[in-house]
Amino acid sequence: MKKRILAALMVLSMMLTGLGYVPVQAAGNGLTVTETVLPFHEIAEKDQLASAQNPDEIVEIIVELEEAPISETCSYVLGGAGKATAQQAVANAQAGLRLDQAAVQRSLDRNQGVTGMEYTRSYTVLLNGFAVKTARKNLDAIRNTPGVEKAYVAASYQLPEEQ
Repeated sequence: MKKRILAALMVLSMMLTGLGYVPVQAAGNGLTVTETVLPFHEIAEKDQLASAQNPDEIVEIIVELEEAPISETCSYVLGGAGKATAQQAVANAQAGLRLDQAAVQRSLDRNQGVTGMEYTRSYTVLLNGFAVKTARKNLDAIRNTPGVEKAYVAASYQLPEEQ
């Protein structure tokens, strides 16, 4: 009985830690929100605006393309005789997305305003896009490239110095 109660409490605590919260403060007869949590791309854009004083800074930019990623286009059931077929369908879809990404990258390379591009990663499963290291000043040119849905500076984090 004790083990079941402890297990239930553990599951409940794990579920509660996954819930987001917004700090509030009392204001007269109601509550006022003092902080909100922004989606990741909005945080990255705010960081980009905060340090926009150096347009030549080399940053990593995440470029999302218009075509949907594999997670949205390939739904399949794993197991049984269909597993090999499902894996081949995913591989074909991935190859198609990478061809689209290569076409956008060629377009960026031909663009006169964009220089010094280093393509670092390719994404196909949860988002269709790629990462590129380039100068911050190239962000608007990347956003205006045909086939690009969004482009934003990737957030970067550093470990604090030991004290």
